Amino acid sequence: MKIITIHGIRREKRWYNDLKNLHIWSQQKIEVIPFEYGYFSLFQFLLPWKRKSVYNKFLEFYKKNVEQNEPAPSLVCHSFGTLIFFNCLNKHSSLKFDNVILCGSIVDPHLDWDSYFKNGQIKRVKNDYGIDDWVVNLSSFVIKNCGASGKNGFENIPQSLIKDKKFIQERNYFNHSDYFYTPHMEKNWVKFLLEGSVKFNFRKDILRDDIIERIYENEKENDVEVSKIVFKSRVDFFKTTGNYYGSYTMDCINKQSSILNWYRITTTADSIEDAKEMGFSAFVNNQKAQIELEDEKIWKKNFKIGLLDGIQPEETFNLNYRFTLRNTMNKRGDTDHYLTKNIKYVDIYINFKETLTAPTFIFIKNQIIIHSIKAQKKNEKDNSITYWLNHYNEQNFDGIIFYYEGIVVENHPPKVKIPIQNMKDYFIESCSEQDIKHIYAIESKIEFENGASEATLLERRKMFNQGFLVLKKGNKILGYIETTIWKYRDFESFDEIKNFPVFHNSEGDTLYVIFLAIDEYERLKGYGSALLKAVENTISQHYNINKIVLVAKDGLVKFYKNNGYKEVKELPHFLKNRNYKSVLMEKNISNNSKNKKIKFREGSQKRIIEKIVEHNKI
Repeated sequence: MKIITIHGIRREKRWYNDLKNLHIWSQQKIEVIPFEYGYFSLFQFLLPWKRKSVYNKFLEFYKKNVEQNEPAPSLVCHSFGTLIFFNCLNKHSSLKFDNVILCGSIVDPHLDWDSYFKNGQIKRVKNDYGIDDWVVNLSSFVIKNCGASGKNGFENIPQSLIKDKKFIQERNYFNHSDYFYTPHMEKNWVKFLLEGSVKFNFRKDILRDDIIERIYENEKENDVEVSKIVFKSRVDFFKTTGNYYGSYTMDCINKQSSILNWYRITTTADSIEDAKEMGFSAFVNNQKAQIELEDEKIWKKNFKIGLLDGIQPEETFNLNYRFTLRNTMNKRGDTDHYLTKNIKYVDIYINFKETLTAPTFIFIKNQIIIHSIKAQKKNEKDNSITYWLNHYNEQNFDGIIFYYEGIVVENHPPKVKIPIQNMKDYFIESCSEQDIKHIYAIESKIEFENGASEATLLERRKMFNQGFLVLKKGNKILGYIETTIWKYRDFESFDEIKNFPVFHNSEGDTLYVIFLAIDEYERLKGYGSALLKAVENTISQHYNINKIVLVAKDGLVKFYKNNGYKEVKELPHFLKNRNYKSVLMEKNISNNSKNKKIKFREGSQKRIIEKIVEHNKI
């Protein structure tokens, strides 16, 4: 694609060089070719034969630079350049242009544009005009068939051209040479020149126009410089849609002249849940921050993050925020979008348990697609796939979109199944979807209304099926254990960690036991110890786990000590309104502890308990 520029008589600011040097053209392999006819004095401009000589020069220029079989070039012209364009177009029907921008136009405002469109000489026109442009008023007095279309716009444009957006007029408070501010050219000209000219093979039902618009909804009013941002997320698909678990981290500098107390965050996604269901949390320099919801719409939420004691001018700080969006990603293809404007380093990691079709990163500037690259991918230890991008944002893209067209295959992690030595029909295996109802029934009898819902149990199974194990005899579930992996973190309450899928990280160093339960009629047989040992052996074989952490009820501390755990500290605020103490316990994992055989306690046969046992028994 080629873009021709034609300057006015004074070559104001040599604007065509600024336009030519925009980074966007090199990325799209677009050539900007200025037609330069030199400085033209007002006296020369008034002489018909001098103007005619420039018209002829432009015809030769067009013939030399535009091959007969190549696509028609686009055009940007100013002042006398608009007259050069019109006279040559009018004289030679063989001249054809794609997108045409007129600024400071001195072409007759009553021109019949429709004929040029019908002849196929022009595809689209944009008249960028300024109401403070007094210079163009003089043109009609000194040259025949000229006028102030650069001040008042063109009149009597056919409605069909306006409706089809083939003829656009943009009114500005500009003088004759105010168009050449680089941000104006980037925002108002580039998008128009590229529309319809640069082709991308993306599905419109996935990469919708509103997806690009949502990037700009995320622009913040914070006077903060962000040097680096890391977008980490995971998508767990269920039937046709998936839950999105995001963890975004930013390295920031306060550029205000005063103390910064709040930072504003906007999330935009096709998710209909309330903000309170998102589990939005934030950490400033690794300390939990206060969150306030400022505004909430169906697909847009505005949050304020309190910056603890405030951030001093020029002080650096680290901000991490996490959230969940439910039923927001589609197996048939979808996008994720990120604001990257004025951010130097951008890293994106998005994890799926499935292989995706056409995973692509798309780069946006001034609301248009600039270019795209295929996503790189990494196979993780849990058999999931992370699609990633490490980007140095030298050209200051406004945003990046992650795009995929569906799923190729589902990657199921290796299913754990451990037979129990000398115990026929007893085994431990990964939880199946069909097991969830039975597990929910067991948990409800232990925790009553405080137990996890079926939906939550399904989420945890999807999150880390290798660490969600059930102990069975035949088809009967005797007990189960739920775990997650994360990088070691301090916590005081369950509310801080209860959104386990957000914190789950297969590269973490710590295994957290979420819940361990044995059916009320099957306790005191060693099943709880067997599940602890099974998950310890299974996970430590495949992951870099060096520690197991759990929170025990005070009545179960002895049980866990017998299984190698030690007390760390009491957590008085871990659970609200409970009549027992909560104790943080941990166990360091060494190579010697791996792969030990699982045995049950010898002794009595099945013990049937006629009533619900006390909560402190496993």
